[in-house]
Amino acid sequence: MGGELKVSIHSDGWCQHGLTGALRGGVRPTDSHVLDRWQLGEGREGWHLPYQIYFPESQLDLADPVDEEARLIGAAAPGRAIIVNVFVGSTLASEEALTAGMADSLVGRLPRKSGGLVLLLAFEKDFNDQQLSQELNTVRRGSWILPRPLSETTFGWLTISSDGDTRGVIEFSSNRSVLQTGRLSGVTFAGIERPWDDLPDWLRDRTDLCAVLACSLEGQDLLFVDLRSRCLHVHLEESLRLLQANFRASRLDEGWDEVVPGVFLTGIRPQGRGELGAHN
Repeated sequence: MGGELKVSIHSDGWCQHGLTGALRGGVRPTDSHVLDRWQLGEGREGWHLPYQIYFPESQLDLADPVDEEARLIGAAAPGRAIIVNVFVGSTLASEEALTAGMADSLVGRLPRKSGGLVLLLAFEKDFNDQQLSQELNTVRRGSWILPRPLSETTFGWLTISSDGDTRGVIEFSSNRSVLQTGRLSGVTFAGIERPWDDLPDWLRDRTDLCAVLACSLEGQDLLFVDLRSRCLHVHLEESLRLLQANFRASRLDEGWDEVVPGVFLTGIRPQGRGELGAHN
């Protein structure tokens, strides 16, 4: 979608969605570009609904020209959204049974190499923009955001889950939504947050760390967070509190490294502490 988000629905029942294009290139080399992976269940009369895409009218922007293979779908009315349901059917699934009374909703059909069909059915329904804003506030306390400047120049997707096998996204415009770009607004930290790029090369190039804490005997503590990392940043708060308390109590273990007299660094991995090791 938009050349930046790819949805894969495999014949063995496994599905995934994740980043591609320029956005995939903005993720750390060692981190997965996959946002979620799931397996389809039994289905209903040979049909599955593995994916839904919400296009709120309020979030639409003028688009660049699209190629001739693109499927064009009209915009919803103000205060509403177009929902595209991606149905996947086996060789035994009946298209007529699925689309009965909904022929006007069918906007795409794709034969599967393994047999069966993929059908795209689009519906219009009310959409509450305030709900989207609330969900984006929740995302700010989540695990991962796009690195700058990508987060400032593209649209994005709010991932959603439904009961059973269905996953999906709500497309939103970064021109209309306030996105987190420089700090972890959901994390309380007793100190100063600094950009990851302010670290020296020997630390900035580490792809196993999601954060670095610098504690000083005489000054303020500093926190550097790699916003590209797929780590649960919201869980940093408790780790930071404990690390700062240990430092003030002079309980320093091998995970701390004194870089200059009186200033100690420690690394935080997605799954725990990480030693910083030797440096120049």
